[in-house]
Amino acid sequence: MTVLRKTLPVSHSKDQPAPSWEEIRKVLNQTAEIQARAAKQQAAWQASWETRREQERKERAQERKQAHEAEQRRIAETDARWEARREQEHKEREQERKERTQERKQAHEAEQRRIAETDARWEAQREQERKERAQERAQERKERAQERAQERKERAQERKQMDIREERRMIEREVKMDALLKGMGVRFGGLTNNVGKIAEEYFFNALKNEKTITINGAHFNNNVLADKRFKRHKKAMQCDLVLINAQYLAIVEAKFYLHPKDVEQFDNKLRQVLPHVLPAEYQHLQLMPVIACLGISFEAQEEAQARGFVLMRQDGETARFESEHLRLRPLSITKRD
Repeated sequence: MTVLRKTLPVSHSKDQPAPSWEEIRKVLNQTAEIQARAAKQQAAWQASWETRREQERKERAQERKQAHEAEQRRIAETDARWEARREQEHKEREQERKERTQERKQAHEAEQRRIAETDARWEAQREQERKERAQERAQERKERAQERAQERKERAQERKQMDIREERRMIEREVKMDALLKGMGVRFGGLTNNVGKIAEEYFFNALKNEKTITINGAHFNNNVLADKRFKRHKKAMQCDLVLINAQYLAIVEAKFYLHPKDVEQFDNKLRQVLPHVLPAEYQHLQLMPVIACLGISFEAQEEAQARGFVLMRQDGETARFESEHLRLRPLSITKRD
């Protein structure tokens, strides 16, 4: 339209004729050609511009790609260096751990060896001390046994001398009493035996009247053995009364009036004679020593309690047992005594 305005006259004077249609078409064609050339130039320029921008984009993309690849290479190299450094540090730390572990192991083994050596020394020392204490105890036991044996020997010697003196005094008293009673026809020894038989018969009848005999919680039936005689290896022992159950063997010594000397003599008989005459079927029982008496002195009662005897006393027409101080005696131990 701009070319058309420049080509066509704006106004026509009267002296100038109006253009013909041919001229107008010619002008229009020229204008179209000019517009076409302008459009073509515009398109060529636009295409050149697009090409240049595309080229720039490609160049920038190539630069970014190269920069990215360079950055990736740099990062990869950095990562490789860091990985190598970490691997090296890891190897160093692993080596240090191994060295520390080896050192700790060696230190632990050394400590264990030291502890084992210390324990061995202590054990050897304790064993030596135990042996020394055992030797000391054995020596003490040996010395005590020797002392007890010496004491028993001395007491036995004293008892033997006392028995000899007492026997002499009894013989002298009997001789004197026999002399005094000779005119009456009475023997002192026979009177003593008769009095003992009276006490033995009283307690035998008292026990036979009981359905069950109980001594310190132990029960016996009323099968009382009187004048029981134990004999073995040409030795014999006469017992006034004997009670037997599955656990205990009760031997009763009957006296009309009990003296301290009677207690000692009965104890000696149980210790020195009974083990040698007792049959084998009684060896598993426990011995229960009992002294039955119608009368007793205070000294004899204390002596019997001190030796662990049971006292059987008269209680009306029956008998009662005083077993507070009873000490049972295993027959095997009695045998060794």
